Amino acid sequence: MPELVDDEEQFKKQAKHIEEKLGFDHLDNFKVFNGVAHYGIAVVNTDSEDEKVHQKRAYLSASSPLIAMVEVWDSIYTQLIATGLEKLGEFTAELIDEGRLTRDDALDNLLDMLQSEQFQVSFLSNLMRMQPDIITIGNPNVVTGFSVEKMDGDIAKSVEKFLKEVVENKESEEE
Repeated sequence: MPELVDDEEQFKKQAKHIEEKLGFDHLDNFKVFNGVAHYGIAVVNTDSEDEKVHQKRAYLSASSPLIAMVEVWDSIYTQLIATGLEKLGEFTAELIDEGRLTRDDALDNLLDMLQSEQFQVSFLSNLMRMQPDIITIGNPNVVTGFSVEKMDGDIAKSVEKFLKEVVENKESEEE
């Protein structure tokens, strides 16, 4: 696995080493077309507790929608894993702070848990359950109008409410 860096200068030094010392050319030199576009992204989650639809919007630059989707999923999984580890740490610290476990016992339990196949399966299945309900990627001018609403059982009422919101949004854009 190549060394991952989060420092632009170090990244440039690595590229220079790869080109000058190892004799590689960048793939861009072989592509017929090196186009890049901005893609709008809407990530939607429904919350069963408050019954609301939560939407986050972002954009990224990529050479194709496929590359954009890979970047989005990479970001989502990185965030999910980081959140899972953070919660595991908070839970362990809480047990220690409440005096329910000593630091040594907490560490022993944590090590046992991390080495347990049952925990690993449980951790990964929780990540799968936390995936977004919808991911939309496309032209930012189109994705900006992307709207989702949770159906309340009365389809006619939900459609009427949705159409009213669309008309109101259209009128406010025209002003």
